[in-house]
Amino acid sequence: MIAALQTLRLWVKRFARGEEGNVTIEFVIICPLMFWTHMAMYTYFDAFKEQTINQKAAFTVADLISRQAVVNAAFIDGSHSVFNTLVRSNTATAIRVTSVSYDAEEDEYSVLWSQQRGADGVLTTETVRDWHAYLPVMYDTATVIVVETWSGFSPVFKIGMAERTLHNFTFTRPRYSPSVGWEA
Repeated sequence: MIAALQTLRLWVKRFARGEEGNVTIEFVIICPLMFWTHMAMYTYFDAFKEQTINQKAAFTVADLISRQAVVNAAFIDGSHSVFNTLVRSNTATAIRVTSVSYDAEEDEYSVLWSQQRGADGVLTTETVRDWHAYLPVMYDTATVIVVETWSGFSPVFKIGMAERTLHNFTFTRPRYSPSVGWEA
């Protein structure tokens, strides 16, 4: 029995000092970690890329609308189609366009008109009245076009990042007229 224990002890010491197969063991330990890290980096890069594409598409739609004197329902439908084309999303997208005016005497914003396609609803004056944190400093009776967009994002790999909705909020001043009007 003692000889068996001494033999086992010698074998364990020899195994601990031996260096054969270390590369294989290290590979087995490190490979899954490297693979997961690669997938995580790809997924995060893809998320930032999608956010950037959505943001640029929202700016493009805002710029399109800001160059108009008057828009109508067909123009908003077309703007939503432009947004869909630019983002190439596999999920449903939404857009909300609102013309907001500022009253310096009351220090309040008010909605001139608001339209949505796929969003929850239109904005109202009660909603935007105190949006000082969201909208720029404006002079009396100035207007801005607020464009909000939503698009879904699903991560390529399941690394702990949940599916999410990419929301963009942008505003721009009308370019060629004091305000962009709505043609019913």
